[in-house]
Amino acid sequence: MQKARMIKKVLGDRFAKHGFEFMGSVDRGVWEFKKTLDNGIEQTIIILLDRFEPTEVYFILNSKYGNNVKARDFIPEPEYANKQWWEFKDDGEFVKALEEMGYLIEKYGFEKLDELSVSPYKFEPTYEMYLRLSEQYKEMFAKFIKEHNLRYDISLEESVEVIKGIVEEEGERVYDDETKERLVELAAFYGEQLIKKYGGNWEWSKIRKDVYHVFNMKHTLSTEFALPRILQTWEKLNADSIIEFHNYLKEYEHIPYDDGRGFVFREKEA
Repeated sequence: MQKARMIKKVLGDRFAKHGFEFMGSVDRGVWEFKKTLDNGIEQTIIILLDRFEPTEVYFILNSKYGNNVKARDFIPEPEYANKQWWEFKDDGEFVKALEEMGYLIEKYGFEKLDELSVSPYKFEPTYEMYLRLSEQYKEMFAKFIKEHNLRYDISLEESVEVIKGIVEEEGERVYDDETKERLVELAAFYGEQLIKKYGGNWEWSKIRKDVYHVFNMKHTLSTEFALPRILQTWEKLNADSIIEFHNYLKEYEHIPYDDGRGFVFREKEA
């Protein structure tokens, strides 16, 4: 039986009771359930086969204020503390994995999705800010470099320190048009520096259609929501989440990635 049919059979009715529609395959080895709340926020449950190990399946939860949330991130039961995927050898084991995931999503996942659908932040990016970023990120990057008297070959480590200095500046947070422009420029600088170091590209999110982000950084296949990350750190006067994400990326620099010509290693900065 095709995996899409198995997923629909095992999880379709179970999730439909909670308002989720099975959207079928959205990419190779990727299947999606979607629910749209009254306020327009989309919640998605995505079932995936591991890109490198097609006999491993897992799920992620996505909503406006949280993405790529895995079982280990929110299930309190000890045996799932480090759970990343379910292994299977045949259709029967695949169905059992789906049944277990369905049970966990029903028990904990819908509550988590509702939590991820409520903003924990006072300041949020608007669609107009994303649109400006998408149309002007190169010009904004160049403007930021010039205004802050930075070298074009500034390293990512140095860039993180620059960002830290800006978002941790003391003072009242006034979210006016001038500030929004400054934060979009900072997001353009941040995203361009990530791409220079790790590859990837800017694009509109396929999951959240109103979000423009850095996608598919090569060695981790990571995505970074640069604009909300900048706003959140600026609101908190704390750059810890940017530093933590940067450290996470550094941990994977030794892992080979496929650049289309075979697996290669990315060089570390000096």
